[in-house]
Amino acid sequence: MKFAKLPHTIHGGEVRAVSIDPSAKYVSTTGRDGVVSVWDYGKMLELVKAEQPDGAALSAMQPLVSITCHISDSTIVVSHAKGDKTEDKAGDRADDATRFPAVSPEIVANVTNNVANDTAAALPMGAVALSIASPVITCARFSPVSTQLVSCDDTGMAYLTTDLTSSTQIYSNTNGIVDVSWSADGRLIAMACLNNKCVIVDTKKQTTYEIPTPSPVKGVAFDPTNNYLIALGDDKTVQVYQYTSYTQHPGNKLQVFGECGIRLVLKVTNLISKLGLNVTYKRLSWSPEGNFIAIPNANKGNTSLISVMARQSWQHLFSLVGHDHTCEVVAFSPKAGLSEDHRLFSLLASAGSDNSVALWSTLADKPLFVARNVAMKAIVDVAWARDGRSFVAGSLDGSMCLFVFGHTELGRFLSDKDLHLRRTFYSKPAEFIEDDLVIRLTGKVKNTAIEKESAVPVSDSEVEVEVIHRAKEREEKEKERKVNGEANGLTTQRVTTKDGKRRIQPMLVSGETKISGGTTGESSGEVFAPASTASAMEFDQPSYSISKTLHTQLKRREEQLELEADPLDTPKPKRKRMLSPVEFIGSVAHNPQIAFANARIATPKVRSHFALAAPGDAALVLEVRNGSGNEQRPSRLSLVKATPGNALRASQQIFVDYIPKHIHLTAGGEGLFWAVATADGSVYVYSDGGRRLLPPLVLGAPLAFLESRKDFLMAVTCVGEVYVWDVRARAAAFEPASLFAILDATARAGEDGLSRTENITLCSVSAAGVPVVTLSNGNGYLYNKDMCTWCTVSDSWWAFGSQYWDAQASRLDARPGPDERHGIITLLEQKTNEEIVRKGRGKVLQKIAKVMLMKEGFENLENAISLAHLENKILVSQMLQEHRDFRSYLVIYTRRIAEMGLKTRLVEICQALLAGEEELCGYNKKELLKEIILGCAQYRDVQRILTSFAQAIGLVKEA
Repeated sequence: MKFAKLPHTIHGGEVRAVSIDPSAKYVSTTGRDGVVSVWDYGKMLELVKAEQPDGAALSAMQPLVSITCHISDSTIVVSHAKGDKTEDKAGDRADDATRFPAVSPEIVANVTNNVANDTAAALPMGAVALSIASPVITCARFSPVSTQLVSCDDTGMAYLTTDLTSSTQIYSNTNGIVDVSWSADGRLIAMACLNNKCVIVDTKKQTTYEIPTPSPVKGVAFDPTNNYLIALGDDKTVQVYQYTSYTQHPGNKLQVFGECGIRLVLKVTNLISKLGLNVTYKRLSWSPEGNFIAIPNANKGNTSLISVMARQSWQHLFSLVGHDHTCEVVAFSPKAGLSEDHRLFSLLASAGSDNSVALWSTLADKPLFVARNVAMKAIVDVAWARDGRSFVAGSLDGSMCLFVFGHTELGRFLSDKDLHLRRTFYSKPAEFIEDDLVIRLTGKVKNTAIEKESAVPVSDSEVEVEVIHRAKEREEKEKERKVNGEANGLTTQRVTTKDGKRRIQPMLVSGETKISGGTTGESSGEVFAPASTASAMEFDQPSYSISKTLHTQLKRREEQLELEADPLDTPKPKRKRMLSPVEFIGSVAHNPQIAFANARIATPKVRSHFALAAPGDAALVLEVRNGSGNEQRPSRLSLVKATPGNALRASQQIFVDYIPKHIHLTAGGEGLFWAVATADGSVYVYSDGGRRLLPPLVLGAPLAFLESRKDFLMAVTCVGEVYVWDVRARAAAFEPASLFAILDATARAGEDGLSRTENITLCSVSAAGVPVVTLSNGNGYLYNKDMCTWCTVSDSWWAFGSQYWDAQASRLDARPGPDERHGIITLLEQKTNEEIVRKGRGKVLQKIAKVMLMKEGFENLENAISLAHLENKILVSQMLQEHRDFRSYLVIYTRRIAEMGLKTRLVEICQALLAGEEELCGYNKKELLKEIILGCAQYRDVQRILTSFAQAIGLVKEA
């Protein structure tokens, strides 16, 4: 990486915005002087990339073009000898001679045109000063498809400059504009205004529309797939708008926003728990494939962080913690790449008031690099070049910084065709719901007249959006559709009640696409983990059914407590959940699969359409289109191969199958099999050619998880039963196990007989067929099929007391090689770190640990925790057959106990390596013993012990 900085300050000592055009020929800067400067970016890159950078040439650089359209509307300030000041807008220049009789019209014209640099000497008697108060240009952005440039200032003026020469005013208000964004097709412009409005300008129709918001808008961003617009308010609210470019809305044929219809689909309020400092900018960004949204300055408690949301679910996915103060700008690189294990990643640059710039990857929770103190004041804007190999940053100290990377430093990027193929999974056009949702225009414009075929165009610029829900009564059914960012529609299901009446029960079926795939791990211990393109699914609540006997007992106890309670006491609040008693007729047998299961897990909702891409081949996709769940309209399952350079519609179909049930989970795609699970708890397994490898597996309960890795397929039912099958051998890896043992059900015991447990944050299977589970308390577990029990892999206690918690630092070779991948232990410890950060427990428990170290009897607490942690890592690595990790942890552990003088433990390890089989976890035992002896020989306390073992293996000759 190369870093450069313009030696001189620009824009009067403040740079407010930077932007690079699509061709990477120009870079624009704006600031306090009210001028938009356009520089030769290609020449800047040449100077920075040179083997011997020419600092003098960089200092001598001047803007190619200076756009002064904002100065023409500046405020003229005249100070008279008496001390009073008068202000007027330059737009009223016809009356300047009358309003300021002491100043001649010639002087006013010279100042307005910004050509009189020394007007004080030309002032007539009675005036002592005349100046122009230039507006501060707060934001400027190049169009993604041309050299059109939109710029906005703090007085509420917005200009569109074409070919860097002619400027046209497109909007104005009485308050400032702090952020601007272009749509992917270069047609729409969204502006964040401080007057509680989000403004959209249609450059094709030359119309302007204002959308009211509950608070001042600090950031806006269009979706790269041309479907959504996100507005970030100043009140912890993220508003998601959905828009379409259809001429008319399907169904109602109503013309809206020229040729663009828009609706508010969701308000997200749970990302930010506490308002940060009163920052001016909150510039958010979309990832290039359209799956992630980065939200800056999203505080959780006292921690300032960057929150990354997932598309479709609009839920928090993960956080990036690194800036000491507020983060005011985040910017995704326009290029996405593939890691060595074929996982999609995106790069994110962030900056803020700590005067530093950080570069992140969506595959890591730590920044790739941090450039600290690159400026004297806050950095408020970042802009990437189209090739993703360089970006610029602007600071309030008047400096512009350049970051240039080599072709191999940031990894391998996807081609434009491959990136377009990725976007096809998210680029389904926005569909407006018919009949029950109408978006119309109100304000100065009357309602648009609707004809049989078309509607009258609307061209007024002052428009308000009103959402009207129309419920039509019908004889046998009632349509209910939920408008949010997680679903595109609701299908109805007819249900007959006990009294014979019929009603319509809504069932959520979302229409977005889901792609999952990717691996994490090494050798035989590799574990399947969702790729960065995977989106979070929506889940149904677990069952609250209990036996009728238990329900009766609880009800009697509540009635008894109500009779004994004092009537003056505060009434007990109602239960949030209602328990449902279950009766069994003709049998006293209790079915543990239904109402008497110890564990109950939420199940994914049925989606109308979703897809699964093969982990090693993004063009190979398993598509699912759910029908009505019966024989009349079965669900369609197909495996397609996308043709390079073509969209998914032109793909080659490999096989297709129809199932008269709802499909809600898929897995596989690593070369041996594909698997799907239906809503009734059946699993279907197919070969790559479409041949069924197994008969339908009936598990008796809906599935909560379906995962696969190489030859193994894992299914977890909603009652907590875990199944793992070796598909190649057509056999079970072990007897069905239960998650009840690790869910810690006694931690939150409830009075109603049901207890809330920890959430499952990861459920996967390794390449050796070992189930791996992590919980929301930070603990990670694996199932030992030989001992038929769950084993702890990661514990939050070790994170606070162990000196070897950092999985990267504990490796002998901390930086992984090209053929090495991080193992399961590293993955689970990262999950533990995420939960600790999310709950904000880190600082509290660290203080507790420090206090305990000073107490009598706890002097060796840190050493004991560190050794226990290392011992557990060695045992788990041996179970998972992670050879590199096993050798690394074993050598580190023996060196530590030798340093501490723990001779008994060292003798036990040496004796175990000297006896038994010749190999241990893929290594020769004598070679391991030799490495341990050489590594511990420097410690005098254990030299006598090591000498005897060295003689036993022939390393040292006997005296």
